[in-house]
This record gives sequence, C-alpha cells and structure tokens, in this order.
Amino acid sequence: MSLEDCKKLYINETLRLMKEQPDGFCRVTFDSVLCWPPVMLDSVVIVPCFSELNDVFYDDSQNASRYCLANGTWSRPNYSLCEPLVYSDGEPEVRIYLIGYFLSLITLSVAMAIFVYFKELHCLRNTIHKNLMWSYILTYCCWIMTLLMLYYGSNMSVICNFTVILLHYFHSTTFFWMFVEGRCDCFP
Repeated sequence: MSLEDCKKLYINETLRLMKEQPDGFCRVTFDSVLCWPPVMLDSVVIVPCFSELNDVFYDDSQNASRYCLANGTWSRPNYSLCEPLVYSDGEPEVRIYLIGYFLSLITLSVAMAIFVYFKELHCLRNTIHKNLMWSYILTYCCWIMTLLMLYYGSNMSVICNFTVILLHYFHSTTFFWMFVEGRCDCFP
C-alpha cells in the first residue's frame, strides 16, 4: 500500500471532513506500516494492527492508535499492542508423540515375540496378524526417523525423502493388511 492508495481509500471521508471542519483536520497518511484515515483535530484514531510486517506475523486482533494534534499534525503512532505472534517450537508435542510411538513399538514388539515364541499360535490367522503388526512396526520406525530428521535439522535431504516415501508405503500397507484381515476366510 502507498499514500496514494490510502488517499483513494478515504477520499469520501476526506471530502466530508473538508466540508464539516473548516478549521482543519489531520489528513490521510501512510507511515509505511498502516494507512491512517482523516480525523478531526484533537482526537484519537484507532485502526486494527497489521497482520504481517517484514515476514513476521502479528496479532491483528489488537489495535494501533494515533493522536491528531490540535495543529493538524499527527503524533507518533502507538503500536505497543501490535505484538508478534509467538509460535511454540512444539517440543512438548514432539516428546508426547515420541513417547506414544515408542510405547506402541514396545507393545507391538512384545506381541510379535509372543507370536514367534509360542509355536502353538502358528496359524494363518495369526500370520496375518503378524504381518499387520510388522507393517505397524515399520510405519512407526519410519515415522520416528522422519520426525527426528525434520525436528533436529538433519541436512540429509535424500535420506529424509526416502524415509518419507517408506513411511507412506508402510502406512498404506497397514490398510491393506486390515483389508486382508477383514476378508480372510480363515475365521470360523
């Protein structure tokens, strides 16, 4: 936006104030951040904060203010309520995800050990269960590897891309094994 854009935006209000305020008023101005509308002398104008400035996002639910002095000039704008949005780095969420996935890996590994150790559990139905569990184990391993590479800033983009491809592949295989479980005629 420019000063010319501001003037066009507030042309009707400027014309109205020219008629109503023969003693003068504060004219439209643009301070390279916000467009300030024309107002009567000795008054405050409040406008919403900008949503972005220099690639930094701000809380636009707050307001900026500026005072129109009695001599028709503007005071300095007050941007104190226009604060940058602070995003969490997500570390607590990442820890919760990792704990959940590691717990799932542990329980799936215990279940796989039980299926492998006890020979009397070997049957077609349990083989399908084992394949489903393997697909979950591999999905979780790829997910953890992808998360660690992305979160801790690894510069191995080829390995990261390959891991994401594997993650999607193993994730889709879990659905295929679920379909096999649902379709299997081995259940009585």
